[in-house]
Amino acid sequence: MARLIPNPTDVFRKIDGVVASVDGVLERVDGTLGSVDTTLSTVERTLLDVEGLLGEVRTLLVDLRDELEILHEVPLLKAQLADVHRWVGALAAPAGLAEHAPAAKKPGAKR
Repeated sequence: MARLIPNPTDVFRKIDGVVASVDGVLERVDGTLGSVDTTLSTVERTLLDVEGLLGEVRTLLVDLRDELEILHEVPLLKAQLADVHRWVGALAAPAGLAEHAPAAKKPGAKR
C-alpha cells in the first residue's frame, strides 16, 4: 500500500524541479524579449534616418531636374540630355525609379 501513495517529500521535490525549470525558461524568454525590444528600437531609429535621407535625395533630384531643364535648352546638348532628364524626373517623382526607369536602348537604335 505504501507504494501506491507517493511520498509527499518526493512529490514536492519534483514540483520544485519543474518550477525551477520553468523559471529558467522564463528568464531566457525575458532576455530574448529585451533583445527584441532593443533591436526594434534600433530599426525604428534607422528607418527614421533613412526617411530623412530619402527626403534629402528627393530634394537633390528635384534640383538636378531643374538644372537639367536649363541645360536642355542648349541645342547641342538637347538630344544627349533628353534621356537623363526623363530619368531624373522619374526619380524625383513620388513613384520613383521603379515605375519610371528609362527603357533599355535597342542596339543600333537612334535617339
